[in-house]
Amino acid sequence: MAGRGGPMNRGIKQSVTWIENRNRSIRATWARKRASIRGDLSRLERRLRHHMMPALSGCWLWTGSKFPNGYGCFSDRRFDRHRSVGAHRIAWEVWRGKIPQGLFVCHSCDIKACINPDHLFLGTASDNTQDGWRKGRLTGLHLRNPVVKEKALSTIRQMYRDGILVTIHDSSGRLVGRKRAIT
Repeated sequence: MAGRGGPMNRGIKQSVTWIENRNRSIRATWARKRASIRGDLSRLERRLRHHMMPALSGCWLWTGSKFPNGYGCFSDRRFDRHRSVGAHRIAWEVWRGKIPQGLFVCHSCDIKACINPDHLFLGTASDNTQDGWRKGRLTGLHLRNPVVKEKALSTIRQMYRDGILVTIHDSSGRLVGRKRAIT
């Protein structure tokens, strides 16, 4: 007689009443879970509003803890697990709805701490990168080890303007520029 959970695990045929009670109990459990998730959203909204400060620009700035990259950090304890999530993602879920799989919540205002749903939009990684290039937020210098740093790039451009070309190799040995002496 291994197992638990009633007559079904012991190979005993259940009565119709027992099955109806079991199904009623299961439906009631799921109804309670759905109600707690709906109640959870209002709790999430209260937490978001508690850590929010309106700015003159129309942004709602996250005043709670932040990730090192500047985005708001929200401790999400829903669904019996704990994880840190971007505050702007939680704001989207609370005020706009579920985020489809594979999409990012992007900022139209380019303020990482903003959680105003009117300043957020859904997009792919490509959409987010193109938005950054269009707005001049990305220049290639955001990469961890760009081939040429900004100061070196301006020096190379100046040397080209002056007619002096130099050979510059990056740390991996790739050719970045050429050198030619003026005679």
